[in-house]
Amino acid sequence: MGAILGLTAAKKLGATEVHLIMDSELVIKQLQWVYKVKDAGLKVLNQKAKSIIAEFKKVTYTAVLREKNKHADELANEAMDAQFPLHKMDESLQVSLW
Repeated sequence: MGAILGLTAAKKLGATEVHLIMDSELVIKQLQWVYKVKDAGLKVLNQKAKSIIAEFKKVTYTAVLREKNKHADELANEAMDAQFPLHKMDESLQVSLW
């Protein structure tokens, strides 16, 4: 969700190039087509992120270890919880978001 929201915001700001920095090496590798996404729910998110990525002229990626990114991780979780509380994230809501 963080990648999708960040990429969407960059697109709305008119960016043509983006550097995606995340603390999930797994997500980065999945977005780069290195790893497959097996979970059906995550496939939807992955496909959405890839469709946004395709709109940029250039995308680069960096994975940051969570241990070196604790404060940013806390802030990101707070923001996501405030905007998309997990107890309200049912399948119908996820579909309506995209």
